[in-house]
Parts: sequence; C-alpha cells; structure tokens
Amino acid sequence: MLADDQRVLTQYEADNQRLYQFLRQSSLPPEFPIDVENGVMEFDVTATQEQFEAFGEFLDANNAQYELLSVVHTDDDNPLLTQRQRECLRVAQREGYFEVPRDCTLAALAETLDVDKSTASETIRRGTARVINQFLLRHDGSQ
Repeated sequence: MLADDQRVLTQYEADNQRLYQFLRQSSLPPEFPIDVENGVMEFDVTATQEQFEAFGEFLDANNAQYELLSVVHTDDDNPLLTQRQRECLRVAQREGYFEVPRDCTLAALAETLDVDKSTASETIRRGTARVINQFLLRHDGSQ
C-alpha cells in the first residue's frame, strides 16, 4: 500500500475475476467508491431511465445476481437545489468554508456573496440539508 496525506493506492488480487469483467463490459461505469466484500460488489451508477433499463438488461442477460438497493429519481423541472443555493454552496466550497479548520469565515463568505451573514447562513444551511438528505436517501434509504 502507498499512502500520503491526500490519497491511498492499494493493490489486491481476487480469485473471482467475474466482478471485474462485468465492470469492463457494462455500459455504465460505476461511481467510486466501489465496495467489494466477500465476493459482493456494491456501487452507484448515475443514468438516464433508458440507460438504467439497458444496464438492468445487461445484468439479466449475463445472469448476474444483483440486488437493487435504491433508485433516486430527479426531474430537471424540480432540481435538488435552487439556483441561489447552488451558487452559494459552490462559492462556500471554493472559498474553503467547509474545510476543517475553515479557510473562510461566514462573514467573509457573506461579503463574497454580497449578502448579510444571516442570509448566507440560511441559504447554505438549507442547501446543505438538501444535499445531505438526498445523499442519505440515496445511500441508505433514510429520510
């Protein structure tokens, strides 16, 4: 294993190569991280409905045993974040507001966004809550 402060590179061997062959042949690349434990692979994919259906057909055609853990559907008409929440979260992330320790105070962030502190705080909290709720729903079925 090779490691530094920013990344870890590991190498391992598996007896069952079918999992990896499946990934190479599938139409949708899995999103990282990919969890592999006791011959079971768990991963996420992001796809259109048509791509998702084709992926399921691929799994079925290859007699792959699988369990669908969750499906998250989004409509372009109903985005996860408002335009303002997205903008504020992007600026907050870029400025280091979410770093530990923070590289940017709420006051400095509010000034960058040209809003008062309470508006910046509320917009960031609401946007962050939406992202966290969506993530938890997608990854463990919680609400």
